[in-house]
Amino acid sequence: MNFTKVAVEYGDQSEFTDLVSRLNEKGMKVILQFIPNHSSIQHDWFRDETVRDKYYVTIAATEDSSWASHVTPYEPGSAWSEVPVNEEMWFLHQFTTGEPDLNYRNPGLIKEINNALQFWYSLGVDGFLLSRVSYLIENLSRLNDQNAMLNHPDNAGVVKKILRSSDWSFNG
Repeated sequence: MNFTKVAVEYGDQSEFTDLVSRLNEKGMKVILQFIPNHSSIQHDWFRDETVRDKYYVTIAATEDSSWASHVTPYEPGSAWSEVPVNEEMWFLHQFTTGEPDLNYRNPGLIKEINNALQFWYSLGVDGFLLSRVSYLIENLSRLNDQNAMLNHPDNAGVVKKILRSSDWSFNG
């Protein structure tokens, strides 16, 4: 459960690289959908307390927030769940409880995401469709304003940082 592994139901890395090679031989390009907003709660980053505290959006359990997840929009506060083994902290999940939001205020995370994109690029991927990037940054000073989770002005800057920390050219 990470950003650099082929999901078991789709085969393994050698099958993936073979598929990419066969498609390239036919003149086809391979574009992967990549959702950088969140990971799985099964990801090593989330399981490691020292990394989780840096790489995920968390608040103290004493904070008051009415943010609802996009899956349960009519349940105020449903975008937050207790951090495992730390009942004093809550983690943000704008979608499902199994998909904790990543903290793009951390430059180390941006580098990790770039490394993941570089990994797939090294396997022959030609490009990426970055999905749900309008949810990358939240305004944590407005915990009772549902709109504070969407379309933060810094989202575009985060995407540019991810791409600029590579050798890729980026126009936009």
